[in-house]
Amino acid sequence: MSPVDTMRLVDDIVLSENEEHGVQSSQRIDTAIERIASVTAERGPRHRENPGGIYLKLFGSELRIPIGSAGDGMRRMFSLALARANAKGSVVW
Repeated sequence: MSPVDTMRLVDDIVLSENEEHGVQSSQRIDTAIERIASVTAERGPRHRENPGGIYLKLFGSELRIPIGSAGDGMRRMFSLALARANAKGSVVW
């Protein structure tokens, strides 16, 4: 799943009952995760000052941490959780 596909899936579950499924799946890897959100880059190409992407919020912290900083396993687990949450009775391939 591409990063853009993952961001679209995050956007699909934000503020829905499925949002909690994505967070709970990620908490199986790291219990410090409070929330996960997609942050869209402002106009123009992505760059260090304005990368956009998926960010984590940890309990007790106000910082937004890029999901890539948590390692590739976190990104993959979260993508699978999103696919499952968005499957709505279908099969995840």
